[in-house]
Amino acid sequence: MDNLSRSIFPLARDVTREQLRSLCQVMWQWELCHDCKAAKDCGTASCPWQQAPNLEAFFQFYREVTASYVPERPMEGTRALSSHDDLIAIISTLKNCSQAHRHVLTRAHFAQRAEARAEQCLPLPIDQDRAFSLAARVLAMVNSSAEHQADGLLESGMLPLTWQDNRSFSDFMETAFPLQGDEKGGRESPRQQLIPDQANKWPKLTAKRLKKMAGLELVATDNLQNHLRLDAKHKTVEIYHYTSVLKENLLSSVHCDSHDDTARGISEGNMPRELALETLATIKEILFPLDADSQALLRTLVSKKSFDPDCLRVDTRPYRRPDDCKGAGAATLPYRYWGARLSDLCEHMETPTPSGHLERWMERRSGARHVMMATLGGVVLAVLLGAASLAVSIFQAWVGYQQWQHPVNPS
Repeated sequence: MDNLSRSIFPLARDVTREQLRSLCQVMWQWELCHDCKAAKDCGTASCPWQQAPNLEAFFQFYREVTASYVPERPMEGTRALSSHDDLIAIISTLKNCSQAHRHVLTRAHFAQRAEARAEQCLPLPIDQDRAFSLAARVLAMVNSSAEHQADGLLESGMLPLTWQDNRSFSDFMETAFPLQGDEKGGRESPRQQLIPDQANKWPKLTAKRLKKMAGLELVATDNLQNHLRLDAKHKTVEIYHYTSVLKENLLSSVHCDSHDDTARGISEGNMPRELALETLATIKEILFPLDADSQALLRTLVSKKSFDPDCLRVDTRPYRRPDDCKGAGAATLPYRYWGARLSDLCEHMETPTPSGHLERWMERRSGARHVMMATLGGVVLAVLLGAASLAVSIFQAWVGYQQWQHPVNPS
């Protein structure tokens, strides 16, 4: 890579093994062995870096999202991010100060960095915001942007979730992943009231049935916020497939005493423990159970659709604590994060969106208004047919009467 390209894309250069170790250490509190700390080859079987091959899909995601970073002024001034170490430092700041407002945290981080490096100038505010949005993207695996930051639409055509200046990173995560049943006033919406009635149907939402019976295409997504998102128009359902990340979060939060405490979950991992556990259970216990057909479909998605190969090894039981749920099945989880989307998939399975022109025409005319009009039309038609039948009967009776009154004598 030439100097010009390095100035425009400072993070496009390949991340080193030591930087990946540092990233994992920051995100999941890895206790690295002595060799890893000395930047040597890892030779300790109990060192968490031995699990690095299982995280290769996440490392590739990290390379791709960081390579697109472009400073506001590549050829002049101080850049918010000059290396992967700068980005990892911001991720560490987000984890340690997840309850500080964004604008306060951003300005304090770069002011402290400038003081430590004896830099005279700070990066432009828009570049600082872009760097923090990228750090949030890596840490939470959620597309985010600052207020007044227009970096364009995402590939899916959706705008990234706005992380407002007067909101903390914990607030941002709670906005991205609201807990169902936490409405103001303690009242549940009508949609949420239906979730318990449909929960017994969730084990039937296997990927095989979604694909075969509902005609849905399974699409991989690296945006956790889009997990299980149904697009009825395009007949797709998105699946967050980085099970290796979910497992590392569960391991790092094994001693967390609060399942849904967002700030605690961020400090010990990269998301609340309950969110990671629910996501992992939807993948392994609902979408891809242990039957042969489901596992064959999963292998196809890994080989042809770039799903995380760790999906083939995932099992939620080794990462659960006794108090995570009362049993070992998917139905024992409360699904306070993904219950609504599971219910949406259930509803789509029972009443799929029409696909052909005839089905759409009939669907448009299947509403209550059209049903009432059709019923009324049937009643009117029945009355008319009855009246016509009565008229014919009367005429036949009159003809018979006339024949009786005026018989025809044979010649």
